Amino acid sequence: MFWYARWPREDVEYIGLDERSFNPLWAVEIKWSNRYFERPSELKSLLSFCVANNLAQAVVTAIDQQGVKECQGIQLTYIPAAVYTYVVGKNTLVQKRMRMGLCS
Repeated sequence: MFWYARWPREDVEYIGLDERSFNPLWAVEIKWSNRYFERPSELKSLLSFCVANNLAQAVVTAIDQQGVKECQGIQLTYIPAAVYTYVVGKNTLVQKRMRMGLCS
């Protein structure tokens, strides 16, 4: 289950919540820029959210950069936005087909 998170005066695009405790399990920050690949410390909302919720890692989209960087003890995995969008779309369709009994 994923949600949009509005953090005090800041936001994180997507978070995954534990269905029982509603504690955050993961976070994704959608950026349409490579700027944050070079300046991960500017991801203040995401980093603050991760620290406050004891998340050791998060995903950040970029235009075409990919890789892993560490900032404030948080592992940031950068994925091109087009790739991330494709993966989310494909996973959504697979899950829908499974619910409909079309996949084994």
